[in-house]
Amino acid sequence: MLKITFIGCVVLMATCGWGQEPINPADLGSAPLTREDEARSNTVRYGLSTSAAFDDNAQGFAGQSNITNSIQPQLELSLSRPRTKARIFYGPSYTFSTNVASQRDTSQSAGFDSQYLFSRRLSLTVRAAYVDTSNPVQSVDAAERLPQLGVLERANDVFVGANVHQVSEQVSSDLVYRTSQYTSVGIGGSFSNAIYRTIAEQTNAINESLRSQAWAAHMFVGHRFSAAYSVGLTYSAQNFSSQQALATTLTHSALGYVTISLSPHVQLSMFAGPELSKIFGTATGQSGISYNATPTTLSYGSTLHWQGERNGLMASFVQRVSDSVQSGTGAVKARTVAFRADRQLTKRFGLNLFGNYSSNTALDSTAVNSTPDSVTGGIGLTRPITPAIAFGISAFHQEFLSPISGVLGSSKHNLVSASVSYSFVRPIGR
Repeated sequence: MLKITFIGCVVLMATCGWGQEPINPADLGSAPLTREDEARSNTVRYGLSTSAAFDDNAQGFAGQSNITNSIQPQLELSLSRPRTKARIFYGPSYTFSTNVASQRDTSQSAGFDSQYLFSRRLSLTVRAAYVDTSNPVQSVDAAERLPQLGVLERANDVFVGANVHQVSEQVSSDLVYRTSQYTSVGIGGSFSNAIYRTIAEQTNAINESLRSQAWAAHMFVGHRFSAAYSVGLTYSAQNFSSQQALATTLTHSALGYVTISLSPHVQLSMFAGPELSKIFGTATGQSGISYNATPTTLSYGSTLHWQGERNGLMASFVQRVSDSVQSGTGAVKARTVAFRADRQLTKRFGLNLFGNYSSNTALDSTAVNSTPDSVTGGIGLTRPITPAIAFGISAFHQEFLSPISGVLGSSKHNLVSASVSYSFVRPIGR
């Protein structure tokens, strides 16, 4: 009986500790997938990854296959101090291409994720990521490896895994203050910028370029009623524009959310609320004619996050106004489904799965929308050979489900790659 009472007290204390964590809706969908990733502290990881990939449709709509070989040095720094937690990643690479010369390119990827505690009540979080690549494998890898914005402000990246040259920048910060043991308030903002260029080499092809930008500011208040239930309200203002748009869109949204903590490492969040958008610019195809509209939409969605020691799962569905690379208003009503999972099958084999689906419709019925719908999904298998050497094989399918520009990327393609990585971890500091 005494033993049972002791175990019950330990569980209750753990539940109370877990229940005191502040809730920030801007973090939804951005947490590490496994506790193994979260536990790295005061280490430097460095190494080299080499890979070979086969693409069955790398040349625009011409159906030409291609084989690429890549070399990527990697450096990752993880810090955990009483007031600071940080992770920094940098991975330049060079790709050799067999048939498509424009995929013979130098790539860059970098990420920064940190949290600083000014006091037990006040904390600052900063995330940033940068990608510059023509390699679809590295495009997918960067989307999984680098820090991401939360699902409420994440860029509408329909070109992940596509055969385009992409330059992507995103940064966000949040200042959170815990007013009491169970209540927190916060403010924050984010900025994203994306440029996509064709890598097609057809005769007389236009070197097309698409660009979209978005910034956002938000504030929130959250309260935890019990160890299992939290609720809150968040307000945000977001501005969307694109290089091709004749207008920009400013969207105000007010969302209510509830988070159900099924266990310390399993959380289900749901949110919903109205969005009021204001479109400024000129009417499509009628230069000089003023064009204004105020469409009202509904934003809603949910996220499920399970974080185990070596297994993890993240699934989300979101409908919201988001950025667009080809819409006449600079924004679209986007519906996005995302899925990621890591599974340690045995001591020697690890499995990862991912899937992304994006559907885009015109924000205003009179506006032109040519932002494509897209789907990307894949699987990967890894096997450590030694503590420092690992072998991996992966495959994914990427497809545009609606028409896109005639020279920007391919309508669909399949890609298979094999890689060998050499990685070494050293402790730093004390």
